[in-house]
Amino acid sequence: MDVQHRKGLLLIGSDGRKSGKTELACAILRHFTPAHVITAVKITTIHAGGCCPKGGNGCGVCDEVGDSYRILVEKSSSGAKDTVRLRTAGADTVFWVQSRYSALRDARDALLSFIPQDRLWLCESNSIRLFLEPDIFLLVRKVGRNTIKPSAQKVVGYADRIIYSSGADFDPHILAIKNGEWTFVDPNVVLNR
Repeated sequence: MDVQHRKGLLLIGSDGRKSGKTELACAILRHFTPAHVITAVKITTIHAGGCCPKGGNGCGVCDEVGDSYRILVEKSSSGAKDTVRLRTAGADTVFWVQSRYSALRDARDALLSFIPQDRLWLCESNSIRLFLEPDIFLLVRKVGRNTIKPSAQKVVGYADRIIYSSGADFDPHILAIKNGEWTFVDPNVVLNR
């Protein structure tokens, strides 16, 4: 598999919907953006079979992507969309990548062309971990949830730390930024690897 390491990337995945992944990302942005410029990315991966990645009947985004991918820049500062929340939490730019799983490598390459090499960024996705190696990969697990979605099952072994969540009240102080890379404050932190 063609996995690229990208310095400056903090990747956040989750075990399923409504786990608190975006709230964790927002807490990290609120904590670090006063002193750092950080770009945020949300990746919606559309897997074979046409099932909506958000559940239910869907919003029509999957149909608009076709057989490939598209990358949008969030311009709005109001609303409840995850990309708006990331922007209002302090991200300088927020990209929403919508990609068929089969086009995820191409979407990755296109996305990387938009993000400068020396930029700090955080990304919400499970599936992109198969194509990108971040400084740190956090996987959010909802307390009391006994299932884990298939995309998380594929990458849980790569997680540097599992963050157990009730959906709110995350402490971003476990993280630090040193020399343009994400790191843990405590170098002796027990990793899940």
